[in-house]
Amino acid sequence: GEAPRDYEHLSEMSVGSLPRRELRVLAAILGGHTATSMRCWFAVWEGFGQIAGTGVALGSDPGNSQMWIKPVASLAPRDVLQGPRLELPERSYLLLTGVVHEAGDLFDALGSQSPNLWWPEDRSWCVATEIDFGWTYVGGREALVRDVLSSPELEAMRARTTDGITYGSDRLNAPF
Repeated sequence: GEAPRDYEHLSEMSVGSLPRRELRVLAAILGGHTATSMRCWFAVWEGFGQIAGTGVALGSDPGNSQMWIKPVASLAPRDVLQGPRLELPERSYLLLTGVVHEAGDLFDALGSQSPNLWWPEDRSWCVATEIDFGWTYVGGREALVRDVLSSPELEAMRARTTDGITYGSDRLNAPF
């Protein structure tokens, strides 16, 4: 028969968000590749339920077969929700500013959600985590790309314009 597949890593995989550990490692690398690390732009898709408080939580109490539903309160303050937006085709993002190294703190503040797009004031690099993908793109100068690729804490590979953007086109991990 076929050997059982190892699915333990699935709990660590994140679609639409770079996991906290990798986010912190990447932010540390990126901070060394900009002259404006103290001013970074972070864009977070407005459609995540926990951001605007439009989501709900489902659950049940131990020993009780009754299910409960409760609304999820907004994690973003009113001034952020009413603040500037980045508008792209089919997506609207809340636009925040901060320090590059605060990306991990932002992850925590947004209920385990990384920024979807972020870049420093000098635009020396850009990071993109599409909400429907399980990977992140980093664009920048060759020295930055080398540092990302050589990090033992990141699973990284050089992207090509001919690469596909589906799970089946992932060259490092077999499709599920």
